[in-house]
Amino acid sequence: MVNKTFSSLEEMQNKQIPSQVSDDIYQFERSFTFKLYFIAGLFFFFGIFFNFPLRNFIEQKLGQALASIPNCPLHYKSLDVTYLFPGAYLQAVTIPGTCTGLPNELQFQELGVHLVGPSFLPPGLRIRLRGKSNTKEVNFYLSQSLSKSVLKIPKTEITAGLLTEIMGQGPMKGTITMEGLAEFSKNNLLKLDFLAESDNFALFPMNIQSFILPEINFATLLLKAHSDNGKLITLDALTLGGPNSVIQINAQGKVWLNTTSLQTSSLDITGDVKFKPAFLEQFSILNLLLASKQNNNGTYRFSVKGPLTSPTPSLL
Repeated sequence: MVNKTFSSLEEMQNKQIPSQVSDDIYQFERSFTFKLYFIAGLFFFFGIFFNFPLRNFIEQKLGQALASIPNCPLHYKSLDVTYLFPGAYLQAVTIPGTCTGLPNELQFQELGVHLVGPSFLPPGLRIRLRGKSNTKEVNFYLSQSLSKSVLKIPKTEITAGLLTEIMGQGPMKGTITMEGLAEFSKNNLLKLDFLAESDNFALFPMNIQSFILPEINFATLLLKAHSDNGKLITLDALTLGGPNSVIQINAQGKVWLNTTSLQTSSLDITGDVKFKPAFLEQFSILNLLLASKQNNNGTYRFSVKGPLTSPTPSLL
């Protein structure tokens, strides 16, 4: 019996007893601790997010920033902030002419800006700008870097009614398809490419130097312009009307841009205009004035010069 006891003790001594706990246990504890801290951090974040008035704080700061823009008192009904795609939206916005340099104020049902994602050309952030009226919504995309901004107008169809709603007046009707690209540096225009087209463009009756023109259905509209330095905009093509229009205009010209006050910018446009005989017969005085100015091909050479908002037309 004693011998059997001693032999069992020897067997127990010969067995190797592990000197430390398996590493798997520590890995489990570290993983569990990380998850615990992570969940606690989430609860802490959501606790601050839902209990601290963050939205009110941001809206208050944005409202103060908008109100402090020099010589540009924006008027709006309400301001809303979004988090999923960080951005801000203004409702019932009125932008006075002192902000844009235009003679009239601009009105929008809604103006919004929100972050879309990264921009690669130029490297920076890509921001979406949205303007909405009662009839249409337009979207522009701004790529912002430290040195410059690039504004892209994707191919967009707007109505003349939208322009009337925004500017408060407008002698046009129809739809216009436009697209363009503009580069800025410190609010100064560097480059510009712009194209606008329409196949149902018309002008309402208007008064030109005491001469009342009736409504004119041009149908065709083409405006193509570019700028390589931001100070001089070249009108590569300005076409109004086609073979079936009562008036057909083809012109080119230049616009000297004043970025501080657009209404003081000046233009110099020259081109040719052609009238249908039936149109001239309705206006005998116009026919009398144009008789000595007609070219061999039936067109009349003209120029439009002066301030952008009130240019003066003349026959050459």
